[in-house]
Amino acid sequence: MNAHLASNSYLVGDSITEVDLKNFAWVTRHDYAYTVIFKSPGGRIAQYPNIASYVKRLVEEYPKLLETVDMADACGSYYRQLFMLNFGRIVPYIPSVREWVAEL
Repeated sequence: MNAHLASNSYLVGDSITEVDLKNFAWVTRHDYAYTVIFKSPGGRIAQYPNIASYVKRLVEEYPKLLETVDMADACGSYYRQLFMLNFGRIVPYIPSVREWVAEL
């Protein structure tokens, strides 16, 4: 995806599509849920400059996207519900999506 976004503004075509919206939901959970709970390889999204730029651009062009993700709930549910992967049910600090985007 990082390589694709080096020469494309969106994942499919020349304008935002449902694929971009669904990807936004996935990418916002990556750093605080998938990488930690599922030990997803590859590191944080900030390590992928084209994906990070894509996320920032989506939020700039469509600021209402920030209202669609409750990071504490979306990521925190993985820590609370997947007991077999988080025996202590310890939930770390999870920033808001706005804070997360600012860190990219």
